[in-house]
Amino acid sequence: MNFQDDDELSATAGEYVLGTLRGEERDAFEREMASNFKVRREVYEWQDRLFSLNLVAKPAQTPATLWGRIEQRLPAFSQRDDARGASSAQPGGFWSRLNVWRWTGAAGFALAALLAAALVLRPTINTVETQYVAVLQSPDRGMAGWVVDASNPRELRMIPLVDNTLTTPNSMEIWTKAEGAARPTSLGLLPTNAVTIIPKDRLPTLEGNQLFEITLEPPNGSPTGGPTGPILFLGKTVSLPSKKTL
Repeated sequence: MNFQDDDELSATAGEYVLGTLRGEERDAFEREMASNFKVRREVYEWQDRLFSLNLVAKPAQTPATLWGRIEQRLPAFSQRDDARGASSAQPGGFWSRLNVWRWTGAAGFALAALLAAALVLRPTINTVETQYVAVLQSPDRGMAGWVVDASNPRELRMIPLVDNTLTTPNSMEIWTKAEGAARPTSLGLLPTNAVTIIPKDRLPTLEGNQLFEITLEPPNGSPTGGPTGPILFLGKTVSLPSKKTL
């Protein structure tokens, strides 16, 4: 981890704020942050930059059975509470001490998706171009599956958030349609579990409330020039809060 490289520091600070920086890398980052003002400043800037994205996510109630299933997969915590004579289902148990985390349902996943997209956002001085991001969710389960990151002025990034492995010999195709457009435009096929970069000049336009959707198509894509299969994920663009570097 190179703390002297501004781009790497910014990306790592973003991961730290998001919560995706784990293990030894997170420990090393926190040690450096304790004594390095530059690192702390970058973390504070990311916190300010990402906070307003929380307003995009709508509250959602998590299933009542979810926390019990998670707890069963963490035997170490259960054993520790049992040793203290406290069941995890009773007040004072492990999960009751983590009530502050229990908002992390569908809204939490959507927020995480938005923050993941914002990690690639590196604002520049006097940038006035509006930057967009979209979280694509499955229409049946409401689960966030992809992020459309359009913050780069030259390219669009498709970022997978879940395992999209197909069990049939089909393909996933990404489409976009601005409000008022006559028909959607194909942006090509998507690898199931890899970040895909799409040049922005392939988009007919890019604006707020623009639809992006992923459909299941034959192996070589739609044969008609329009979506033919079921919709796997869809969502619309929202504008990211602007922030200038000093």
